[in-house]
Amino acid sequence: MTQSEPLGKAAGAAGRLHRYLFGILLVVLLSALESWSFAAEPLGYYATAAGKTGPTLREALHQIIAGHTVVPYSSSTKTDTVDALKGLDEDPFETNNVFVLYAQKSEPKNSYGQTNGWQHEHRWPNSYGIDSIGPAYSDLYNLHAEDANVNASRGNKYYDDSDPLDRNYHNPAHAEAPLCTSDTDSWSRQPQSKETLHGAYSTWRSVTRATGPTSPRSASPTTLR
Repeated sequence: MTQSEPLGKAAGAAGRLHRYLFGILLVVLLSALESWSFAAEPLGYYATAAGKTGPTLREALHQIIAGHTVVPYSSSTKTDTVDALKGLDEDPFETNNVFVLYAQKSEPKNSYGQTNGWQHEHRWPNSYGIDSIGPAYSDLYNLHAEDANVNASRGNKYYDDSDPLDRNYHNPAHAEAPLCTSDTDSWSRQPQSKETLHGAYSTWRSVTRATGPTSPRSASPTTLR
């Protein structure tokens, strides 16, 4: 490997992250128009961000959403992310189950951690800067319940559009995720849906909360959504 190769890879990753976040911002604007996406915010919640653009807007949004309660990733004595996901991703038609996003099916809450059960899924992969440390690791905006086999299949692929021309393109991405596609480094949910918008918005919110223009990533704890 030449000396320039690591720099080239780093530059490529940075460019991809920029395009990824820009795409998310566009999706957020669209999702804001959908009344079903999220509960209405309190009156005046975004007042301090009104009329701002660019980095000033991002900093204002960071300040609005930065304060919250840390939830441990795992704990035998406190409410942790598994407990939270059992409520947040509960199947409304079968309250003893969670509904997993990519596989689009209902799985028993008590099957967490089992081979044929469900696990946490980081929408922005843990290996891309979270590294199992800090409050970002347990950020509930960046986590959802997912089938264990599908979670393993996605690995650390970007939540991104899959390229049908890629030599590793798969449709479906996994037998248990018939609405997903994948390629060498991307994983996509098709067709575009409210779940897709929710995933994009939640990742954008996590990034904005943890990385305001003047705030270090580690300074921002996690919250129940």
